Amino acid sequence: MAAFVAERACDLGPIVLVGHSLGGAIALEVCHIAALRTQLVGLVLVATGARLRVSPSRLRAIDAAAVEGVPFVPGPAAWGAVAHPGSAEAIAAIEASTPPAVTRADWRAADAFDRIGRLEPLGAPARVFVGSADALTPPKYAEYLASTLACEAEIVPGAGHMLPFERPAWLAWRLRTLVLGGDAASGRQ
Repeated sequence: MAAFVAERACDLGPIVLVGHSLGGAIALEVCHIAALRTQLVGLVLVATGARLRVSPSRLRAIDAAAVEGVPFVPGPAAWGAVAHPGSAEAIAAIEASTPPAVTRADWRAADAFDRIGRLEPLGAPARVFVGSADALTPPKYAEYLASTLACEAEIVPGAGHMLPFERPAWLAWRLRTLVLGGDAASGRQ
């Protein structure tokens, strides 16, 4: 997955990588591809970690769903207390339409991902966001990333793992502020 992203990013010029969950793991891997390090001008990690272990019981359920050819939909455990209206249903519909073998491969890739002890400051600004109620990648994961990457971690009260869908306007504002600098809402830099 990282090679796919890196191949497409190599001709883009300066890049800011943004990744949520497994996407954050992919972004971290892309950051360690030497040819792209000079293009990296920023990294934003959302609800992710340097290691993404998946519980054995969840992996068994995902494997069983793939063997049966039925979708695996994780359910409400990934969500915090307040979600953007309709988000949970929309994401469940996407998950239900994803081929079971793809779902299985993604969850297996997440479980295999491990950069503990193999991260370093990037030489580009980075920021880590996590919900205080994230049961899949808890705040301690964000704190580890922030301390290792020499950046800030921002813990969002009440949000769960699906932070981009629980607080979409807030996260978009934070991303604009980080990328553009200053007060993005007013256009000042």
